[in-house]
Amino acid sequence: MRFGRTRTPWEGDFPLTRRRIYVLPSRMGLIFAGALLVMLVLTINYGLALGCVLVFVLGGVSRVALSCVAQSGRGWCCDRAAAIRCTPARRQNST
Repeated sequence: MRFGRTRTPWEGDFPLTRRRIYVLPSRMGLIFAGALLVMLVLTINYGLALGCVLVFVLGGVSRVALSCVAQSGRGWCCDRAAAIRCTPARRQNST
């Protein structure tokens, strides 16, 4: 049972896995999502098929970009002191 276990702090270096990487939207990302939503409402209102295509292509490209950002951080290794000092992580050796 997962709820009953106590977690011990990670000693030394800890790898970044998909469960430890979170991509949160910035202010510009929220503005972009809002602009896409407004564009979608307007294209539906005016019945513009190419506008809908543009909205869904831009939304798909942004989704792929978010996935690439999350995957680029996978496999990196951080140590506790670097995480506290907020220094950049380093790539873990695969040898």
